[in-house]
Amino acid sequence: MREAAVNIDFAPLMSQLRSLAAWLAVAASCVVAAASAQETDAGYYDGNWTAHLQCRSGKGTCAARLSIADFAGTWQDLSGTSAAKRMCGGKKMPLTVQSSTRSQLAFTVFGDQVSESCPTLSILVKPIDAKRLAGSVVIGLHASESAEVHAGHSAAPASGGMQPAAAASAPNAIRLERR
Repeated sequence: MREAAVNIDFAPLMSQLRSLAAWLAVAASCVVAAASAQETDAGYYDGNWTAHLQCRSGKGTCAARLSIADFAGTWQDLSGTSAAKRMCGGKKMPLTVQSSTRSQLAFTVFGDQVSESCPTLSILVKPIDAKRLAGSVVIGLHASESAEVHAGHSAAPASGGMQPAAAASAPNAIRLERR
């Protein structure tokens, strides 16, 4: 019995494989570009800031001195009222940064570590320009992991969402200016 020789032309198959390899390379580069486009936390806002927000009394604007370094820092109330000085005014309260990206800064001021009468503040601000940030402050809540604020650098509890620390209030406006 004689076997027949089979001639297979691999040229079209090789052309299709090269085309598939080119498409896979394009797809892989898109995935790498998308992954590198995600913001990473860094010390973008390390330094000294002055905060301006509504006073707890609801009357007027109060100031605070803010110092941030390596995802931690202090908050010092500068409001100057005698009641604030008795409670927490002038005392440095610790803070922890939950997120420091080019598009936002989120941190929690732990006033309750200084005194039970000092508020815990959850703050989220976004840049206006190179020296100013604006956003909101919520009194009585601890910031933890959420869609906007990831707690990769936080010592705060991370059970998802906001954690009530005391009677929480609605968010108020805050602005920070680099000193």
